[in-house]
Amino acid sequence: MPLIDIRKLNAFYGDFQALFDLDFSIGSGETVAVIGANGAGKSTFLSAILGSLASKNGTVEFDGVDITREHVFSNARAGITLVPEGRRLFRSLNVEENLQIGGMTGREGAWTLDAVYSLFPVLRDLRRHPVSQISGGQQQMVAIGRALISNPRLMLCDEISLGLAPKVIREIYACFGQIRESGVSIILVEQDVARAKDASDRLYCLLEGRFSLTGRSDGFSMDEISDAYFGM
Repeated sequence: MPLIDIRKLNAFYGDFQALFDLDFSIGSGETVAVIGANGAGKSTFLSAILGSLASKNGTVEFDGVDITREHVFSNARAGITLVPEGRRLFRSLNVEENLQIGGMTGREGAWTLDAVYSLFPVLRDLRRHPVSQISGGQQQMVAIGRALISNPRLMLCDEISLGLAPKVIREIYACFGQIRESGVSIILVEQDVARAKDASDRLYCLLEGRFSLTGRSDGFSMDEISDAYFGM
């Protein structure tokens, strides 16, 4: 049984329809990339899963339970977490205080403060620093660590490489193997198509709110992905 099973999902902003009859699934410990141009509906898709955007039609099942109408905190307590675009850290708090917020779901598991500090050793040295005084890459590590401390079963990652130097991006993506080994499934929204392809098991391409390509990430050439991305 898939961890997430989505059938005929539609989503709207007022009268504007952003998603059209999407079918999607992800298994335990799997990484699935969702790619597409700006405005294709990638962040909207994550919001519909998370519960921050209500869907008018279709179903979202999490581990066999219908969560289509559930709220964000209920889904967080069930094991769904988000690493948001732009990180959205609490700038008045220090690194460790931001990390500890992830524990407010009350879920227990392997991802503790010490586990996050082992994954990102630089954060241990910076734990008393305000997040406003650390680099963008370090802030992204905090955002990922905060999500992990909620001990999720599913982690939604929205444009985690945005605005970061290539070296920092490589360091962050290098940690994904360890995250997956802990049993966490990852939905990866990423504009860097080559990186998304390399980091994922399967790939979905969104074009104007519809999936234009789905399948195993290693089963497509970059030309095929480009055609689906731009609707050619």
